[in-house]
Amino acid sequence: MRPIVSKGIINELSIISTKRSRKGRCASAALKEIEQKGIRIINASTYPDRWIKGQAVSKGTAVVTNDTALARELPKDTTVLKFSLNGRLRNFR
Repeated sequence: MRPIVSKGIINELSIISTKRSRKGRCASAALKEIEQKGIRIINASTYPDRWIKGQAVSKGTAVVTNDTALARELPKDTTVLKFSLNGRLRNFR
């Protein structure tokens, strides 16, 4: 399965990346990774969290997020990966 990301998520990352903080640097790094890896951007106008939930339910996709509240709201049978504070990708459940 090829990774995808919505335009709404790109917009959120772009806004966060303008901040002079650790979160801003992380958002910039995420945008660079998306570009370097050639991750397909879906033109979805839906609110990003709603889009992620829809993808997880309808397509059975794995979700990578740092949003703990979102991760908890996803169906139990969804594979959820979350970055730890030290930058490691771990299974949320």
